[in-house]
Amino acid sequence: MNLYYLLAITPLTAPQPGTFPSPQQEVSPYRYPGTVGLINGQWAGRDNLLMIGSNIGIVVEIVKDTQAILALTEDTVRSWLETIFTRSSIIPSASGDVPTPFFKLLFIIGPADKDMVSVSITASLFESGIPKRRGWEPQGQFQVITWQRELLLTKPPALLMRDIQPAVVEVMASFMDAYNAANRKN
Repeated sequence: MNLYYLLAITPLTAPQPGTFPSPQQEVSPYRYPGTVGLINGQWAGRDNLLMIGSNIGIVVEIVKDTQAILALTEDTVRSWLETIFTRSSIIPSASGDVPTPFFKLLFIIGPADKDMVSVSITASLFESGIPKRRGWEPQGQFQVITWQRELLLTKPPALLMRDIQPAVVEVMASFMDAYNAANRKN
């Protein structure tokens, strides 16, 4: 199945295709992870989770400023993800020779303003891939991000702890919608 076919059968969330650009025009790239291709002179792309399989590992990383006191732990977040994955028949562990795919939630927590804390949440799906580089033959696989969403919360610490889990659920719903749409069993 070629790239053009994958893009053609899936609705795009990219700029509307225009006419083929002249040599003087710059073709803007699609600037997000996913499947990309040049269609009618425009770069277009979208999430593509086709045939990803039902084994997806989980990685949680929490980076905290020493002043940011939140009772958020990696084990707590991992249990949230395992519950969400299991409900959608995803086995929360990577399989195969290379430990991919895996889903990573990264939290960066720090003070924002007087009596406020910010949490940046980055959700990424990593898969194995080999980028094309002229004159170089890699000895292994790269871990490439093929899906990603980000969210920023800034609130007083007490409200932030209350709102982190719903924020994770919101980000995960975006991933699960894309996963379920691409992997429907007919």
